[in-house]
Amino acid sequence: MSTLPTAQVGIGAAINNTTRNLGTVLGVAVVGSIAATSYASRLAHQTALPQAARQSIGAAAEVARHVPAADARAFHAAVAGAFVHGAALGFAIPAGTALLTAIVIYRYLPRH
Repeated sequence: MSTLPTAQVGIGAAINNTTRNLGTVLGVAVVGSIAATSYASRLAHQTALPQAARQSIGAAAEVARHVPAADARAFHAAVAGAFVHGAALGFAIPAGTALLTAIVIYRYLPRH
């Protein structure tokens, strides 16, 4: 911003905010997609669970209301395990990407 002429500071700020907001939206979409895909694939082979519970955590929460008490512990363990795995993977991939980007920038960005 300090390198822009005074007349263009407003435009520079708008572009800066736009790229920040776009990055936030895309980041949430990517992390959410990774987590949701991991959740569904982790439960895909567990045919004892209802189909809806294997598709999304929101649907699993609704199905949990109707699970018999005898099966509730196993249901919760399977769903919670898949959710935690999906969330961890959803955050680990972008964190690894950020680390790799930082290493590349450190290596190739000219120093003065």
